[in-house]
Amino acid sequence: MQAHSPELTLREVAADRRILAEYERLLFRDPLRVGPAWDARRDTWETAVRMRAEAYADQPGYREVWRPCPTT
Repeated sequence: MQAHSPELTLREVAADRRILAEYERLLFRDPLRVGPAWDARRDTWETAVRMRAEAYADQPGYREVWRPCPTT
């Protein structure tokens, strides 16, 4: 196995972009949607996005507000 695979890196970036696009679509497509089921769906996507962003916590420009909330 290669120590570094440019192809894998590109696939990971593409997957992260798809995750962000879906999260953005959920947030802005119909912002008037409300209710427990909708809130749970949005919260699940937000947690996933924050977890992916945490991988970049040591990079310039990372914002602490992006860090996922600790689980109890």
